[in-house]
Amino acid sequence: MANFEITQYEGALVENTKISFRNLYLRRFSSGPEKNQLVLIDGYGSTDLGLTAANNWAIYDGTGPDAKLVAHAQGLQTNVAGNWYNSFVMVFEIERFKGSTLEIMGATVEKEGEWAIVGGTGGFAMARGIIQRKVHEKRADGEILELTIDAFYRMKMELWWKHLIYEDGLKDEAGNPGFVLVNKGTGDALKHPPMDPSRWIETIKFDQAHLDESIQWAESGDLGAGFRQIYRINKIDYHLNAYGGSAQEGTRLQLYPANGQIFNNELWKITPVE
Repeated sequence: MANFEITQYEGALVENTKISFRNLYLRRFSSGPEKNQLVLIDGYGSTDLGLTAANNWAIYDGTGPDAKLVAHAQGLQTNVAGNWYNSFVMVFEIERFKGSTLEIMGATVEKEGEWAIVGGTGGFAMARGIIQRKVHEKRADGEILELTIDAFYRMKMELWWKHLIYEDGLKDEAGNPGFVLVNKGTGDALKHPPMDPSRWIETIKFDQAHLDESIQWAESGDLGAGFRQIYRINKIDYHLNAYGGSAQEGTRLQLYPANGQIFNNELWKITPVE
């Protein structure tokens, strides 16, 4: 089965993010019921110079009948004196990256080697990297290539801004000023959730002209190393909490009632950035 990993490298307003896919299998067939390439232009001479084919190669996370479709490699390949020049777009089908693409260029499909990743869109915007390929299985109607993808791309950070627009007028019961947590990229603000049943944090568009208590937060004093608790300005015994207790991609935020203890997943540090 394929495995995949994301590693983030912090920057200013974007992150240099490395993505790695292992054990992907490209199915390339020129004939038979699984045919997925078609000659568009016949070649010239003994070397078939200029022979050009369109391809819609399928890429799976395994080789067996239960393998799942990951992407399609859609583009062209042209014969240049015995070598094949390839230019195609890898269009992802898996839910997380559906519709995102990697732009691929390179030479010679039929030997082990590399293709260059020269761009990307969607979840892989501005991607650069390498696809390593080797023949996994030769068949009468084509072949299956094993692919390994390593690339860097630019991902916008989820940068949240502590907006003190109402600090002179709104304070919690301890006298701490209220603030709004606004996403710099989207303009969304963190909103208090309904208290029942899940208490998951929600977002709404931030409107500076509208005083909305449901997006007002306050924070405790320093609890060590600059970390503080963040809570509803109008209900300070409900704290902002990283569900599950771990900092990882996809972690959901919730409000959680205080119980007299302080846990790491309810401690936050807001730091200035330029």
